[in-house]
Amino acid sequence: MKLLGHKRRRITVSLTPSGRENVNPNTRVHESLQQDIGHLQKFPLTVATRQGSSPWNVDTSRDKHLRHVTPTTLLGHSHFSSSSSFHMARTSDDQLEAFTASSIEPDVWSIGQPTQSCVFCGAKMWVHERLAKGGANNTILFSICCMSGKVTLPLLPVPPPLLWVLLNGDDQRALHYQKHIRAFNGMFSFTSMAGKIHLLPQQSSKPKFAQLYFYDTKNEVQNRINTIGVSNQDPAIDHTIVADLTSVLDFNNSLAKCFRYARQRFTEDSTTPLQLRLIKKRNTDGRRYNLPSASEVAALIVGDFDADNLSRDVVIQTHSNLLKRIDVNHPQYLALQYPLLFPYGEDGFRSDILISDERSKQQLHKRESISMREFLSFRIQMRSNESQVLLKSRRLFQQFLVDSYTMVEAERLQYHRFHQSKFHSHQLQGLHECLIQGETQAARTGKRVILPSSFVGGPQYMYNNCKDAFAIGRYVGYPSYFITITCNPEWTNIKDCIAAYSLKPSDRPDIISRVFKIKLDVLLKDLKDGSIFGKPKGIEFQKRGLPHCHILLFVQPAKKPRSSVDIDHHISAEIPDEHTQPKLYKRSDNGRSTTKRNVNLDNRFVVPYNATWLLKYGCHINVEYTCQTSAIKYLFKYVHKGNDRVTASFFRSHDSAGSDVTVDEIQNYYDCRYISACEASWRLFGFEIQYKEPNVIRLPFHLPNEQNVLYEDYQLIENVIDAAVSKDSMFIGWFKANKNFDLARTLTYAEMPSLFVWDKRGYMWRPRKQGNVIGRLTHIPHSHGEEYFLRLLLNYQKGCQTFADVHSVGGIVYDTFKEACYALGLLQDDREFIDALNEASAWASPNYFRRLFAMLLMSNNIVRPDMVWEKCWQHCVDNSLLSGRHNLGFQCSVREIKSITLAEIEKLLQPNGRSLNEFPDMPFPDYAGLPEPSDSIFFDELNFDRTELASIAVDLISRLNRDQRVAFDTIATAVHHDTGGFFFVCGYGGTGKTFLWNALSASIRSKGDIVLNVASSGIAALLLPNGQTAHSRFKVPLSVNQDSICNIRQGTPLARLISSAKLVIWDEAPMLNKFCFEALDKCLKDVLRFDRGYNPHAPFGGKIVVLGGDFHQILPVIPRGSREEIFHSCINASNLWQSCQVLQLTENMRLSRGSRDIHGV
Repeated sequence: MKLLGHKRRRITVSLTPSGRENVNPNTRVHESLQQDIGHLQKFPLTVATRQGSSPWNVDTSRDKHLRHVTPTTLLGHSHFSSSSSFHMARTSDDQLEAFTASSIEPDVWSIGQPTQSCVFCGAKMWVHERLAKGGANNTILFSICCMSGKVTLPLLPVPPPLLWVLLNGDDQRALHYQKHIRAFNGMFSFTSMAGKIHLLPQQSSKPKFAQLYFYDTKNEVQNRINTIGVSNQDPAIDHTIVADLTSVLDFNNSLAKCFRYARQRFTEDSTTPLQLRLIKKRNTDGRRYNLPSASEVAALIVGDFDADNLSRDVVIQTHSNLLKRIDVNHPQYLALQYPLLFPYGEDGFRSDILISDERSKQQLHKRESISMREFLSFRIQMRSNESQVLLKSRRLFQQFLVDSYTMVEAERLQYHRFHQSKFHSHQLQGLHECLIQGETQAARTGKRVILPSSFVGGPQYMYNNCKDAFAIGRYVGYPSYFITITCNPEWTNIKDCIAAYSLKPSDRPDIISRVFKIKLDVLLKDLKDGSIFGKPKGIEFQKRGLPHCHILLFVQPAKKPRSSVDIDHHISAEIPDEHTQPKLYKRSDNGRSTTKRNVNLDNRFVVPYNATWLLKYGCHINVEYTCQTSAIKYLFKYVHKGNDRVTASFFRSHDSAGSDVTVDEIQNYYDCRYISACEASWRLFGFEIQYKEPNVIRLPFHLPNEQNVLYEDYQLIENVIDAAVSKDSMFIGWFKANKNFDLARTLTYAEMPSLFVWDKRGYMWRPRKQGNVIGRLTHIPHSHGEEYFLRLLLNYQKGCQTFADVHSVGGIVYDTFKEACYALGLLQDDREFIDALNEASAWASPNYFRRLFAMLLMSNNIVRPDMVWEKCWQHCVDNSLLSGRHNLGFQCSVREIKSITLAEIEKLLQPNGRSLNEFPDMPFPDYAGLPEPSDSIFFDELNFDRTELASIAVDLISRLNRDQRVAFDTIATAVHHDTGGFFFVCGYGGTGKTFLWNALSASIRSKGDIVLNVASSGIAALLLPNGQTAHSRFKVPLSVNQDSICNIRQGTPLARLISSAKLVIWDEAPMLNKFCFEALDKCLKDVLRFDRGYNPHAPFGGKIVVLGGDFHQILPVIPRGSREEIFHSCINASNLWQSCQVLQLTENMRLSRGSRDIHGV
């Protein structure tokens, strides 16, 4: 037992069958095992199958949802690698004695072999994989193979005899092929994962991939072997196998025949341009035919061709400088990449494969065709009447699984990327105002919407689920136990299943995932049935990486351990008795040991945590007592940290010296998503990666007439408004439910989902008939003002039927939600701010005092700014009063003095994008000289003496050195011709970057145009003429990720200012994360869509943006980040960088011109 926060160190174990050792290199050991004992041998276990009344005979059919809240709660997350978790909660049953080390030792529970067959597709299945609801005549149905008959595809044909012999033989030639199967596939692959490949190689290059079917067929065998770059240390590739495979593919593969024919035509006439078109469209039914003829696969085109007609096909030319990317939806995608898995060139996924007609007749479907995931899940099933080439391809099968899952992910990403530019959101009240102003097109309103939370595994997805986990934790209290279960690839069920194929467990990650899923379901059923801890109230889990699962267990306060004796009663932390518990005691004395803190550790130090589960499931199960409340937040966040990632460093092989050298001064680091074959198969099967019981419903809310409305670009504003008015939001539906149901009036808005369900079609709340659900109000920061106070009230107010009821307390209707919060005692007073301001008045000038007050307003920490203002306004008056007397020429009244003072404060707020109007209780000045915010933002950027600026510009330009002049002319030309552009001015400190910014700003502003000068830091912004920080000017979020976007709505003064700007200068750009620039890029492409110079394919929508800085200075700050992570967060690691023109400054002006020019530099 390892206590969280406890000083005593223990070592976790996992059980494997006797005499066997877990040699799977992909298995990731628990962190404590890695840190303490490294590579110690796991506990072996002698396996015997229990017959008859085994205590492990478990029915895995799904339980019905509970109607009422049960006495326990379980939250769970299960993962594939180093994190995930289960959370389980309170129990009232006295069934905790199962966690004792003295239990009778049963045998490992076995799921048997896949003896069942799907009645629709014939796939071999385990009975535990059946659906809870059977078909007609009690037919057992399965879904992971063919979706219970929805997916109908032709089976893969029997492979050519040579492939069958190579895959199933045990002679030296077959074993050689099996060991190097990925290399052999690479020799014959028509495509590469990524790269620029011509149909004919360049003069000095060797042929690769599809070129090998087209070039020098006399030396084809050696050419193919050369493509894989066999080193001196690797064994030679068998030339005879390569020659035999070449003959087999030439005879059977339709794609190879097409390329051979293309070569023949090229040989006859090598002067005519040649294109080979791989046809995407098929005339046959994808449910019945997948073996295309050569004419159906490709068409040979000689001479010119119409690019418009071929835009959706793959076209390969004789010589081309363009990358020919193959769409994942192309039917030849898999056949091109894996010719040894699909030797006949069989078609892969097609978007027009319809759902089975038989199933369509029984029920209505929202879609007519099958998905890519369903297609691939069908393909990786075991069937006795189908070719086993794919499943027996060992490491090539692992590559296929990972590649297939990336295809599915790519398709999903394409969907989001395509649709996110079509959607906008705006408040209902804002749409009404736009309509009144005469705007009719919805695309010109609101702001662009990113759809990250619906993308499974994305940052927003994980963030929202982490919030859901906190909601469940708030509902049931702190967890008591932290449990981890890890898949054991040496399970007898896995090894027996693949024994007939002479494969290793690592060769069949699909079997590993399926078996782990079955055992995980049984474990969850144990928890939910109360066989160990009593009835659970909730479950949540998540998966990724090598299958393993973390569980947080919440128990009733009366059942929580009170002492170390109680802990030892449930968790074994002792070496088992050799005679009474031989299976738990048995360890492998293989001589392995490690030294930790000068202590030699071997297998005798390995101690299991739980005897009962360890023996039943035969895998690593760790139980820790969470004795520190400070670890709770960490546990919740740990399991939602996102997908596994790895930082890859790429080197160039140095053949002559036999060593590796870096490609350039800075290594090519890439932040990569790590996808294991087990995770890929898990996702292809459609197994859950996020599941909650009880479910958490996210409850949105809004101020009156300010609900967000989602609409598409092509819609008219009038139609958008009509549709929004006709559909009640969940919040408005709560008001109406309180009018119609007495039970609803006893619940707060957050409690509503526990007894009512939201009807998405009828847009109303209905009484809940089954299930247990928790509600969670969406998070709102304090800076949102009244919306924040509304959220506070919704946690307490019940039975509200109108907005007025929400801010009513004790029969008194208050004017604002904030006042109602005060009446309920939810807010503290602002005494500390008043005292601080009074103390500052003793030494601060009125000007300083006004700045201090404005700073406090912008910090959003003052609860009642109007009260603080009334207590302290006199300290702001002196200078403003004198200014008022001078300007107005008469004695000011108190009201006028306050108005003048407020006007000065408003002038301080407006440059920061704030206004006194944002604080409902604060008075607003009526001083006539105060500009409107929309006028002020333009006034600040145009209020320059053009004549003086023209003179300054001439002087600065004349003093530019050679590098500065090149950069100046390049940027000025782009501004003059309005051609757009993205530039980066790179130079060490003192090379004159700030001097260049001053010259550009003065030159462009002297012509009456707008230049927006921003910097990454406040100090750098002070050095720029009229400079601001980038976060302040462009509303860049403080915390950014790949889905972030600047908070700028179309039609706002700031949006119009950016649209009118001729140039954007961003100094010290390397200091900020690349996501800041990508957020601005997405925002500008939305804001500038209707401008004359808008270019959707150019960075920043065609707006001229100039970045400046030095990569040798401060880079983005990544908390606890490695060198590679920091490098990957820089702007030059962004996709925008490939469109950036770098301008170098090399001459140090400070050294060459002396100290007199230092301030200009």
